[in-house]
Amino acid sequence: RILNRMSRESMIDRKPGRGWIFRPLLSSVESHRESYRFRMIIEPAAILEPGYQVDLAELEKCRREQIELLQGGIERCTPTELFRAGVHFHETMIAGAKNSFLLDSLRTLNQMRRVVEYGTRLDRARLHRQCEEHLVLIDLLVKGERMEASQYLRQHLNAARITKIGDGP
Repeated sequence: RILNRMSRESMIDRKPGRGWIFRPLLSSVESHRESYRFRMIIEPAAILEPGYQVDLAELEKCRREQIELLQGGIERCTPTELFRAGVHFHETMIAGAKNSFLLDSLRTLNQMRRVVEYGTRLDRARLHRQCEEHLVLIDLLVKGERMEASQYLRQHLNAARITKIGDGP
């Protein structure tokens, strides 16, 4: 049962035949820091890609999720549900670049982050701030203000990095 759940959470894959393959995880503070630095490179850049066009219907779903979180969901939701809402938002944004390499890179990184994020202490005040920032980003994207959204997103990711793991390089 545990292995099947780990498979559903994309932590492991079934080998052909018998056995399991464990996917890489973020196993140190340094790897977690590097993951944020990588996201600070690819996510803001994705918004500036020629032809960027975010799926507005999906972005509105993200808006509803963020509002629900701010209206009490942060206190009610499990760490898994909170993580999924953030992942959904960030993957929706990067998908607008229509570049499968960018989206696949973020998805892989999110799979690696999953265990670390589930195991961290929930800072509800931080989550409120992040949801509010997500709503600002949604508004910027809906207005077509991509340069501003890109800059704001980089600051958002940097603030999350500092809050979670400190102000190292």
